[in-house]
Amino acid sequence: MGYTHLFWLCPSCSFSFQVNCRVFYVNCAKTHTQAPKSLPGLFYAKKEHEAAKHELVVKGLYLIFYLLLCIMVLTGLLLAFEDYTGIPENINHRIKEFHGFCMYLILGLLSSIWLECS
Repeated sequence: MGYTHLFWLCPSCSFSFQVNCRVFYVNCAKTHTQAPKSLPGLFYAKKEHEAAKHELVVKGLYLIFYLLLCIMVLTGLLLAFEDYTGIPENINHRIKEFHGFCMYLILGLLSSIWLECS
């Protein structure tokens, strides 16, 4: 297997651990259960409307970010273990392009969040 494949395994394990903590841990912020609670707040007064809208946008951005990270991990693992998966070269090339495209989406998302915070 080699040491280079272990480099890709550690970030994948830590990512899956973090996702499991977010989903199954009781004291952690549960985006998947709190996001629907934000929707009725959109129909209240103006001040409460802005707070509910902001909460919904933030939770949506978290969801998009974690979905993109999950896609990056899966495609990265497929690329790292391409010798063992038996995927044809043309499909492997498309996976590599999709992996790169998702990387640019994550960079764009992080840069837009950074510009918003500064």
